[in-house]
Amino acid sequence: TAAKEIKQLIVDSMQTVDTGSALVNQAGASMEQIVKSVQQVATIMDELMAANLEQRSGIGEVNTAIAQIDKFTQNNATLVDQAAAAAESMSEQTMMLNQAVAVFKLDGTDDARSGNVKLLASTV
Repeated sequence: TAAKEIKQLIVDSMQTVDTGSALVNQAGASMEQIVKSVQQVATIMDELMAANLEQRSGIGEVNTAIAQIDKFTQNNATLVDQAAAAAESMSEQTMMLNQAVAVFKLDGTDDARSGNVKLLASTV
Protein backbone atom coordinates (compact mmCIF):
# COMPACT_ATOMS: atom_id res chain seq x y z
CA THR A 1 0.00 0.00 0.00
CA ALA A 2 2.83 2.41 0.62
CA ALA A 3 4.06 1.75 -2.91
CA LYS A 4 0.59 2.54 -4.25
CA GLU A 5 0.52 5.78 -2.30
CA ILE A 6 3.98 6.70 -3.55
CA LYS A 7 2.94 5.83 -7.10
CA GLN A 8 -0.20 7.99 -6.72
CA LEU A 9 1.88 10.85 -5.30
CA ILE A 10 4.27 10.58 -8.27
CA VAL A 11 1.33 10.57 -10.74
CA ASP A 12 -0.23 13.58 -8.96
CA SER A 13 3.13 15.37 -8.95
CA MET A 14 3.58 14.70 -12.68
CA GLN A 15 0.09 16.06 -13.39
CA THR A 16 0.87 19.12 -11.27
CA VAL A 17 4.17 19.59 -13.13
CA ASP A 18 2.39 19.18 -16.50
CA THR A 19 -0.28 21.69 -15.46
CA GLY A 20 2.41 24.11 -14.23
CA SER A 21 4.37 23.64 -17.44
CA ALA A 22 1.23 24.42 -19.50
CA LEU A 23 0.63 27.53 -17.38
CA VAL A 24 4.25 28.62 -17.90
CA ASN A 25 3.83 28.15 -21.66
CA GLN A 26 0.62 30.21 -21.60
CA ALA A 27 2.37 32.90 -19.54
CA GLY A 28 5.23 32.92 -22.07
CA ALA A 29 2.78 33.31 -24.96
CA SER A 30 1.02 36.11 -23.08
CA MET A 31 4.34 37.83 -22.45
CA GLU A 32 5.19 37.61 -26.16
CA GLN A 33 1.83 39.24 -27.00
CA ILE A 34 2.48 41.94 -24.43
CA VAL A 35 5.94 42.62 -25.93
CA LYS A 36 4.43 42.84 -29.43
CA SER A 37 1.74 45.20 -28.15
CA VAL A 38 4.33 47.41 -26.47
CA GLN A 39 6.34 47.49 -29.71
CA GLN A 40 3.20 48.49 -31.64
CA VAL A 41 2.49 51.25 -29.12
CA ALA A 42 6.10 52.46 -29.45
CA THR A 43 5.75 52.51 -33.25
CA ILE A 44 2.50 54.47 -32.99
CA MET A 45 4.14 56.93 -30.58
CA ASP A 46 7.00 57.45 -33.05
CA GLU A 47 4.50 58.10 -35.84
CA LEU A 48 2.63 60.56 -33.62
CA MET A 49 5.85 62.40 -32.84
CA ALA A 50 6.71 62.62 -36.54
CA ALA A 51 3.20 63.89 -37.33
CA ASN A 52 3.48 66.40 -34.50
CA LEU A 53 6.76 67.74 -35.91
CA GLU A 54 5.22 68.05 -39.37
CA GLN A 55 2.22 69.84 -37.90
CA ARG A 56 4.45 72.20 -35.93
CA SER A 57 6.42 73.01 -39.08
CA GLY A 58 3.21 73.57 -41.05
CA ILE A 59 1.82 75.86 -38.35
CA GLY A 60 5.06 77.84 -38.41
CA GLU A 61 4.77 78.28 -42.17
CA VAL A 62 1.13 79.38 -41.81
CA ASN A 63 2.13 81.91 -39.14
CA THR A 64 4.85 83.27 -41.41
CA ALA A 65 2.40 83.55 -44.30
CA ILE A 66 -0.16 85.32 -42.10
CA ALA A 67 2.50 87.76 -40.90
CA GLN A 68 3.41 88.52 -44.52
CA ILE A 69 -0.24 88.96 -45.46
CA ASP A 70 -0.67 91.33 -42.51
CA LYS A 71 2.39 93.31 -43.60
CA PHE A 72 1.08 93.54 -47.18
CA THR A 73 -2.35 94.57 -45.90
CA GLN A 74 -0.83 97.35 -43.82
CA ASN A 75 1.28 98.48 -46.77
CA ASN A 76 -1.79 98.45 -49.00
CA ALA A 77 -3.75 100.46 -46.43
CA THR A 78 -0.95 103.02 -46.39
CA LEU A 79 -0.95 103.17 -50.19
CA VAL A 80 -4.74 103.60 -50.22
CA ASP A 81 -4.44 106.48 -47.75
CA GLN A 82 -1.73 108.07 -49.91
CA ALA A 83 -3.82 107.58 -53.07
CA ALA A 84 -6.86 109.12 -51.36
CA ALA A 85 -4.78 112.11 -50.27
CA ALA A 86 -3.38 112.49 -53.79
CA ALA A 87 -6.88 112.26 -55.28
CA GLU A 88 -8.12 114.92 -52.84
CA SER A 89 -5.18 117.16 -53.75
CA MET A 90 -5.79 116.64 -57.46
CA SER A 91 -9.48 117.43 -56.96
CA GLU A 92 -8.57 120.69 -55.23
CA GLN A 93 -6.07 121.54 -57.97
CA THR A 94 -8.70 120.77 -60.63
CA MET A 95 -11.14 123.13 -58.97
CA MET A 96 -8.47 125.86 -58.81
CA LEU A 97 -7.57 125.32 -62.48
CA ASN A 98 -11.25 125.47 -63.46
CA GLN A 99 -11.56 128.78 -61.63
CA ALA A 100 -8.38 130.09 -63.29
CA VAL A 101 -9.53 129.01 -66.76
CA ALA A 102 -13.04 130.40 -66.21
CA VAL A 103 -11.72 133.95 -66.71
CA PHE A 104 -11.00 133.14 -70.34
CA LYS A 105 -13.71 132.92 -72.98
CA LEU A 106 -13.54 131.79 -76.61
CA ASP A 107 -15.16 134.14 -79.16
CA GLY A 108 -17.96 132.06 -80.60
CA THR A 109 -16.07 129.01 -81.80
CA ASP A 110 -16.16 125.56 -80.36
CA ASP A 111 -12.59 124.83 -81.33
CA ALA A 112 -10.21 126.32 -78.77
CA ARG A 113 -7.25 125.98 -81.17
CA SER A 114 -8.71 128.25 -83.82
CA GLY A 115 -10.63 130.68 -81.63
CA ASN A 116 -9.43 133.95 -80.30
CA VAL A 117 -9.14 133.96 -76.54
CA LYS A 118 -10.38 137.07 -74.77
CA LEU A 119 -9.98 137.96 -71.14
CA LEU A 120 -13.28 138.78 -69.50
CA ALA A 121 -13.43 142.47 -68.70
CA SER A 122 -15.03 141.91 -65.33
CA THR A 123 -11.94 140.17 -63.98
CA VAL A 124 -9.43 142.78 -65.13
